[in-house]
Formats: sequence, structure tokens, C-alpha cells
Amino acid sequence: MIWPKLPSEVVDDFDECDDEDFKIIRRKLARWSGDNAIALRSAKPESRFNNRMQKNWKVLLAIADLAGCGWPKRARDAALELETDRDEPSEGVRLLAAIRDLIGALIEVTSAALCKALAADPSREWSNFRGKGPIRLAKPNSQRCSDHTASVQSPFIRPSVPT
Repeated sequence: MIWPKLPSEVVDDFDECDDEDFKIIRRKLARWSGDNAIALRSAKPESRFNNRMQKNWKVLLAIADLAGCGWPKRARDAALELETDRDEPSEGVRLLAAIRDLIGALIEVTSAALCKALAADPSREWSNFRGKGPIRLAKPNSQRCSDHTASVQSPFIRPSVPT
């Protein structure tokens, strides 16, 4: 994804220049991409992103994975640095906003029902939370939550049953 330039960022204009060095590089890149097209097309690189950001970084991370050496780590570190704390609210803020939208005027809702409702929309990040399936409850009394559970803790409350 290309983000708009922030007012505090200073950039130089890009003046296109096509000299002999660029022609050689372009030829080598065309050959490499042709040789690796099948691997790139079928690549499913691991990343900490979801939805649009995951799609935006897929090819670059796949190229880094094919390059090997230290490139996979360097590419993921760079992607994380570039995408973190940009104009997007944090995961926790997004989760609270989604919960607010779901709950609306309800007085009470179970955690299981909330997780099910969050995961119901396949276009939202909660249906494939951190790339590991639908968001679900953390195990009670767990010391550390796994990467695909929400770590919300609250007193146990049983929903009232209509009589």
C-alpha cells in the first residue's frame, strides 16, 4: 500500500533516467522473474499482517524468501517498521471498535457469542485473526495467550435467562 506523504516527510523528486546500467538491471530482473514466476505465484509467505497489508507485502516477502540468506528477516523487519504506527489504529483499538459496533444497545453478551459474531464477517480481520483462524477465547487462567486468541479478562458473568 502506498501511504500519502506526511507533512513532516521530505522527499526528492524522482527524475527518470534510463542508462546502460538500468538496461542491464532491467534485463536481469526480467530473467529472474521469468525463472521464478511459478514459485512467486504460488508463494504464501508468513507475515504478521492481515487483509490488505498482507496482500500488499505478499510478493515482496515472497521475493525475500526466494533470495534466502538474511533477506526474509530483513524484509519482514522493514515491512513491520513501515506499517507500524502509521495512520491505522492499533489492533486493540480496532477490536474495541468492532465490539462496540456489534454490541450496540445490548445489555449483555457472552464472550463465545461475541467471538462468533466478530468472526462471522470474512472481510474483517477477526475471521482470520493474525492469520491463524477465527478469533477465539483465551483459555482461562492461561499465563500467556497464543497468537490467535484475545487476551481480554473480566469477571465471569453468566447471562440472565429469560423466564
